[in-house]
Amino acid sequence: MSYQELCRKRDYVNGKLPELSPEKIEELEKQFECDYAYESIKIKGSELSRDQVMAILNDKADDMEKTKDVQGTINHSRAFKYMKMYLKKNAYLDEEAIKEINAIVVEDISVGGIYRNVNLIIPGRKHVPPSPEKAYYKMKKYILDLPYLQYDTVTEKAIYAYAMFMKIHPFIDGNSRTGKLIMNYVLMKEGFLPIYIPQNRYIEYVRAFELFASEDNLEPLAKLAFEFENAQLDIYIKAIDKA
Repeated sequence: MSYQELCRKRDYVNGKLPELSPEKIEELEKQFECDYAYESIKIKGSELSRDQVMAILNDKADDMEKTKDVQGTINHSRAFKYMKMYLKKNAYLDEEAIKEINAIVVEDISVGGIYRNVNLIIPGRKHVPPSPEKAYYKMKKYILDLPYLQYDTVTEKAIYAYAMFMKIHPFIDGNSRTGKLIMNYVLMKEGFLPIYIPQNRYIEYVRAFELFASEDNLEPLAKLAFEFENAQLDIYIKAIDKA
């Protein structure tokens, strides 16, 4: 499928969405948010079930122990809501917003919203993030470049925003979740739907990321982003056509 066809799907969804009931739209959004949070924390080793994640998102988890996974799910939801609120400004994310997203993502788990001052080694990855000093200056350039990225497709632009952020790894904790929110901000700003990386595609994603980190080859990552966006659009098209 071509990018033009993907854009046609996007335009169809955006044009027909008002025809769905507010309840159906809320259901679709809540289901995505559940899948997004569930898959994100599952990659980190969470043992929460999908039903438990949904209960947390629906504020029905008062009897659950406030574990790191539970807190992480709460934080993920709050950060996603912050990102959607920021979209109303019709502006690209600035440094303050990115730091705020990270602070929300790791709240009551670790210290966030502050660039790291230590070197990092990411378990299971060949890529070694730059030193704190280099990461600081790379983030300054990253934020300046973000509104002007030159790619033929929005999916390429969005996955580049995520992959470059991950390559810099500017924070001590929560980089992946923060980076995915930046990626989804780019997608949603251009009228596309947010996406997530399923746990069962994570190894494939890691290989694609390592190729980008070592050779600046974005193509495998871009193909994944295209596929994930198409899958989300199909979910909405199915709901629209069924209504």
